[in-house]
Amino acid sequence: MTFKVVSLDHIGVAVRDMEASAKFWTDLIPGITIDSRNRLENVRAENIMLGLGNASMELLAPLPGDTALTGFLEKRGEGFYFLTLYCDDVLKGCEELEANGIRIIESWGPRNESLHVFTHPRDSKGIYLQLIDWEKGKIQGGMTTRKPMPARPAKSDPANGYHLVALDHVVHGVKDLDESIKWWEERFRTPRLFSEPTMAEVNVGDMYMSAGNAWIEVMSPLAGEEQMRGWLEKKGEGIYFIAFEVENLAMGIDRIKEMGVRTVEHWGDPKEAGIVFLHPKSCNGVYTCLVDSTKARELRMGEGVVQGALVRP
Repeated sequence: MTFKVVSLDHIGVAVRDMEASAKFWTDLIPGITIDSRNRLENVRAENIMLGLGNASMELLAPLPGDTALTGFLEKRGEGFYFLTLYCDDVLKGCEELEANGIRIIESWGPRNESLHVFTHPRDSKGIYLQLIDWEKGKIQGGMTTRKPMPARPAKSDPANGYHLVALDHVVHGVKDLDESIKWWEERFRTPRLFSEPTMAEVNVGDMYMSAGNAWIEVMSPLAGEEQMRGWLEKKGEGIYFIAFEVENLAMGIDRIKEMGVRTVEHWGDPKEAGIVFLHPKSCNGVYTCLVDSTKARELRMGEGVVQGALVRP
């Protein structure tokens, strides 16, 4: 069997107040659900798993004491903590990754028993990657990525109101776009799919990579771009933002602003543009993009991938 990414299972987000954070996300986007709560003694943390339809968001807060999560929050504040990928043949993957200088961390016990490892973020372009063997996922009963995802709507239907459709993509902010695309292809066998033409309007280059049930968008600033370049200089490479597809974004904008969430409107009035960004200081340190179903389809009509994007495994 070949080591490769099968699906993007969940995004880990470090928070200080887990209950308040869970309420924030379920209020922000109707359709996000609280799926489970757990106490993780081996890593001295507690979590809430939020269902995103085709994936999950794991909110993690530290238990009392000096823990790795406590140190992360003190140094970096709330925000993206790790990205979890289900893979074929994790053990073979560990061998390949280590041979290419990527350190493996066995937080959940010996790899041959747990089939569950992390990569060191300094070796994996700023992302603390959690890799879990697909077979282990099936034995455990699986996460939300094991549920069939219905077809994405061709356009928003006002009768449905404002609500979540799916996690659309996770953005990996990098300094060298071409080298990073090659890194994902060679290390994790994630096929490249397409670039989004509108990215040139905000001076960034990108490439969408397939992660099975969602996309990883590799993104890098072009000449003259300041926001992303400043982020890279301050924080280094890593997860830059996540994007949700929603129906009827225009019907949700007032609700979002009434919650006190600060919006970043790169493309103008979001009710007209069909896309809006939410400032990370308003969202547990998570820079968030919301894109309307109609807009998502329009953006990708010329890319030859729309049909493939409409149904997620």
